[in-house]
Amino acid sequence: MKASALLHCAFRSPDPVRIGKFYAEVFESHFFIHPVLSGLGIVMVKIASPDSVYRGLLEFWPLDLEWDGANGSFRRVTPAPAARQTHIALRVDQTREEIFAALKEKSLNARYETRGPGFQIVCFDDPDGNFVEVFPNMETVPLPEDAYCSAEALEHVMAEKARWVETTTRHVQGEPDIYPLVYHPMIRSLSLPRKRK
Repeated sequence: MKASALLHCAFRSPDPVRIGKFYAEVFESHFFIHPVLSGLGIVMVKIASPDSVYRGLLEFWPLDLEWDGANGSFRRVTPAPAARQTHIALRVDQTREEIFAALKEKSLNARYETRGPGFQIVCFDDPDGNFVEVFPNMETVPLPEDAYCSAEALEHVMAEKARWVETTTRHVQGEPDIYPLVYHPMIRSLSLPRKRK
């Protein structure tokens, strides 16, 4: 089974209305109102695909709400702490500089971050501490043929990459627990795992 699209993404928030309004303002969006979900405090921001009910939604759930799939119902629970550094990546059809300027106009902590040799995107943190990546006019980069692996090879390849990261990148910046994303002398080695027969 292959997925053809990512439809929506959900985050927990101590204040779904506040964070929902934040995203609606930043990305010039409206809200999707559902009679039950909205009534339970789930805020849904329609950031893209206005003609699709399920696509292009960011959902913000109260901390004390849990879905019970077996019974097709929600229940209130003791609130769990919000997850640490969850993040989302969005595409905006503007240049990197235009995105940066628009975020700075809104007094957000916009910054450029490297994602590959000579490739930067714009990032910021939302009021809940979630990390947001904004990709300008693109959503992919060319990848080598060996950039994917099978399910059967996954554990072996992950262990191989873990050994490489520990021995090659761990002390690059002089700190024991710093692992740079882009390690220029060995950039080819940072491609995704190879296919294995």
